Amino acid sequence: MAITTYAELQTAISDYLARTDLGPFIPDFISMAENWLNYGSESVSPLRTREMEAVVSLVPVNGVVSLPADYLEALRVSENTSYKRTLNYITSDEAERLYPDGAAGLGTAYSIIGTSLYTFPLVSNNVNLVYYQAIPPLASNTTNWLLDKSPSVYLRASLMQAADYTKDDGELTKQAQLAGALIAGLNRSDMMGKYRRAGVSMRGPTP
Repeated sequence: MAITTYAELQTAISDYLARTDLGPFIPDFISMAENWLNYGSESVSPLRTREMEAVVSLVPVNGVVSLPADYLEALRVSENTSYKRTLNYITSDEAERLYPDGAAGLGTAYSIIGTSLYTFPLVSNNVNLVYYQAIPPLASNTTNWLLDKSPSVYLRASLMQAADYTKDDGELTKQAQLAGALIAGLNRSDMMGKYRRAGVSMRGPTP
């Protein structure tokens, strides 16, 4: 069957499990699958594709901005002056050592602590953040870009969560391998389309 909506995904999971007692838990399996896709695991890299990229302009207060609620990873941070000044990532320890006086000025660096982004020196201009955002949860949406692009990864990741819940180790291993392979394929396809064909060198995201 085609899987194009949240309801159809739940039906597909139910049909595969063939256990009516698990019906009430299927929305939880999907939510846990989304969390796993967002953050990955020790053995599987998280999903990272260009559909997850977002841009936002943030207003600093004393050089500090709050990260978006759906923030996963920063790709690029810049200060919005007459031209965009790119800020380089530094650790909080480096920030304390390099900028101990907390002076204001044009930004050169940033660090992330908790759910806030700190600029150094402390900037007053808007901060432009390009970042990876979390997958829009299906619990709040009829569908989303990932379900349109790869319903299989949603199905396999959800079945993996169901197998973990029922303590079926064999099924857990099987579904984890299938879901992991789908994630790797999506990430690889995205990297090839975005960078290799354009002849641009690849650089990884910062924390």
